[in-house]
Amino acid sequence: MLKSMILASLLFVLASAPARAVFLSIDPPSQAVSAGSAFDIAVTVSGLGGFVPPTVSVFDLDIDFDPLVTGFQSVEFGQHLGDINAFEASILFDTLRDADTVHVGESSFLEESSTSCIVCLPPYLEDLQPDTFVLATLHFNALLPGVADFRVSVNSFGDGFGNPLAVDQIDNGSVSVTTVPEPPVLLLFAFVGLAMMVRWYLTRGVAA
Repeated sequence: MLKSMILASLLFVLASAPARAVFLSIDPPSQAVSAGSAFDIAVTVSGLGGFVPPTVSVFDLDIDFDPLVTGFQSVEFGQHLGDINAFEASILFDTLRDADTVHVGESSFLEESSTSCIVCLPPYLEDLQPDTFVLATLHFNALLPGVADFRVSVNSFGDGFGNPLAVDQIDNGSVSVTTVPEPPVLLLFAFVGLAMMVRWYLTRGVAA
């Protein structure tokens, strides 16, 4: 009887807990840039607990892009899984997997919270992670005019307790690369005409 009551109470608590949907997105979802310019996209996670579980302890992602329109330059990781320079986290992947795929990944050495490790020292993942934050920022160059899509795929995603963390939705992004605006033809002719007039006046002044 007691066992049944405990089980029923546990099921009630689990059923009462709010269900969280974890999302990944490319930010901004769309942007327009000129050929030859640099631009960034951010891979953002949202739907976390907000300084309570669930948190993110590890991620391994692929970001597909169009290498004819955009050129990958580098990856910059945030501080929400820990300070890489302080050996609180480690970069797993930050390079091209293929000509059209960037492989990014990071793993944290921090504990979920003070209750999950009594002898551990802060910071803890719960201290660092709001409900939404940037996992990684990717730097690109715009190469040729066209529209390029960015698509995220998940290889692995884990929480602070070492368990898989399901990603419920992925919102991908795109960039529109345009040609560098040319000066209007009439303005160009006007400039040439003005230059010829100045030269004529200068020449006339010298002759006089």
